[in-house]
Amino acid sequence: MGYLDDVTLGGPQDEVGSDVSRIIEVGQSLGLQLNVAKCEVVTHSATVISDPTVGLFTAVSLKDSVLLGSPLFPGPMLDKTWSDRCNDRLERLRD
Repeated sequence: MGYLDDVTLGGPQDEVGSDVSRIIEVGQSLGLQLNVAKCEVVTHSATVISDPTVGLFTAVSLKDSVLLGSPLFPGPMLDKTWSDRCNDRLERLRD
């Protein structure tokens, strides 16, 4: 799934690793470079990342995962997002 310059991949680790390698390859042929510093891997904390490229990505726990500004699972990130949005709305109403 992709939107503008954001791409989200899912599946078994070996398939995701293969897809990332293909994105890097095709991107380079177009003069584009994957910014690994902005890449995240969302997984259970006990998962061992064996793919060398995916292993460079920032690990994010399921409870802290966000996609395009929306929390993916119930937990602290969902609570924070709701709180932030409610506070923003209250501030706009006050103005």
